[in-house]
Amino acid sequence: AVLAVIEHKPPAELAAQLKREWAGAVVNIWKLWGPAQVINFCFVPTHLQVLFDNMVGLIWNCYLSGVAHNGTGDHA
Repeated sequence: AVLAVIEHKPPAELAAQLKREWAGAVVNIWKLWGPAQVINFCFVPTHLQVLFDNMVGLIWNCYLSGVAHNGTGDHA
């Protein structure tokens, strides 16, 4: 949604994008971060927990980027 605002998309398109993508993104964040945090706090040594979280965050940001640009025709 923030990207749509930055790209000066009309409010109707922004609302449609939120309606289309938000629920799936929320479900996927639960699927990723819930198990990731269980793994992090149960199995990852304390001194590596921040690194682990950063790696999971990188994966999450790549996913969000793919969702944000899926079907837009913007191919770099």
